[in-house]
Amino acid sequence: MRNWEKYIRKVEPYVPGEQPKDVNVVKLNTNENPYPPTPKALEAVAAFDIDRLRLYPDPEASVLIEAISKRYNINKNQIFVGVGSDDVISMCFMTFFNSDKPILFPDISYSFYSVWADVHKVKYETVALDENFNIIPETFYKENGGIIFPNPNAPTALYMELDKVEDIIRHNQDSVVIIDEAYIDFGGKSAIDFVNKYDNVIVVQTYSKSRSMAGVRIGFAFGSPELIKALNDVKFSFNSYTMNAYSLICGVAAMEDEDYFKPPKRNREEIKRSRGDRVRDKHFSKTNNDELIKFCRGTGLRRKELQELRGKDLVPRAQIEAEISELQKIPEEQRAPSVTKRLEMLQDARLFPEEWFIHVRNGKGGRERLSPIIGKNAGQIIERITDTPPEEKVWQHVHNCADIHGYRAEYATAIYKAHARAIEEIPYDRVNRGTGRRYQSEVYTCRKDEAGKKLDKAAMLICSKALGHNRISVVADNYIRGL
Repeated sequence: MRNWEKYIRKVEPYVPGEQPKDVNVVKLNTNENPYPPTPKALEAVAAFDIDRLRLYPDPEASVLIEAISKRYNINKNQIFVGVGSDDVISMCFMTFFNSDKPILFPDISYSFYSVWADVHKVKYETVALDENFNIIPETFYKENGGIIFPNPNAPTALYMELDKVEDIIRHNQDSVVIIDEAYIDFGGKSAIDFVNKYDNVIVVQTYSKSRSMAGVRIGFAFGSPELIKALNDVKFSFNSYTMNAYSLICGVAAMEDEDYFKPPKRNREEIKRSRGDRVRDKHFSKTNNDELIKFCRGTGLRRKELQELRGKDLVPRAQIEAEISELQKIPEEQRAPSVTKRLEMLQDARLFPEEWFIHVRNGKGGRERLSPIIGKNAGQIIERITDTPPEEKVWQHVHNCADIHGYRAEYATAIYKAHARAIEEIPYDRVNRGTGRRYQSEVYTCRKDEAGKKLDKAAMLICSKALGHNRISVVADNYIRGL
């Protein structure tokens, strides 16, 4: 071996996704978005003064940072931009991971974490996932020189709730914690808010996935001003002009076109809301989420209630009746307020003929209720909950943008129809003191967009019990449709 060969850095390189020349190929290996970027990016390029290419681009990437700052409502000194999130994360390795202690990342994750560690001569350890491939916060409770993990993770696609993310941060405040959010726009809530709460957090995002601009190469990071300054110091130490002029203008255009990016105005499906003519976005289309939609129609749960639903929350009528019998044995004068409240909730279930209910433990306003499972898909719904272990979620992920109001409306309308009397059959049981005319006190006359429609108050009350509303007017004006 020649002497100079001894000093060449040798690493096992990361192999990027293949870029075939045949454009009629559907590639699965690099997760490229099949939908085009915003047309405003094309307009920005078309209007670009090509004479500007003879000049160096702005090293501060000021216009792009300004656009990101406005979009995410975060200070400009808390934003760093680079040539794709890969470049940003590699810069983070170089800047923050310099102790003698190993950094930690999941044992099933992006393969280039270990490559970057080798390139930058950083010690590392991988931490195991659980049997369902979820990240376990407790595995990060040990000495380390830094932490990095994707959320949602890759290639598992599993999202970790923010309380668990914060748990990792809270137990590692002496290390920099990097949260790689390349896919966050497809599911889950970003951890961006943590950069203002903790000074050791970096959150990284990219234009490559949800903004369909992998070819432009833009990544960005959020962090405390101290962390962002350190990143810029490293960047400017070897290349001040990382963002080219075309990337800057395309990045600004895409960041400013919120109407194109944010559902439901993008990737539409022709599934109409029962309240009007707005359409649902693609991620919650009937094609993509048929079982979840059937579940919504049969249970009437809110999105947050769906997200928290566990296997233990399925309740048969026999169990309800047994508990009612036990609680009624307690003399009324000896019942604690909590017992009285629970008894009332259980007795409300007798309003419904169904045999199976969902126990909503923390509905809107903190109220508990038992919602009946209705409709032709009840068997499928019951089977799914039954097959879920008691403490596990029935739905591992329900998108935060999922619009389920229309399905709740279908649920409410079905319950109303099952219990409502014909309006003409409701007796005129009261007398108006002013006019002397008799009127139907059990009839509700709608307002707002359903103005003039008459409904059975008793059936509306039953609907409100199922939906978790405490006012029948809300049910009438927002849920009962198509009568």
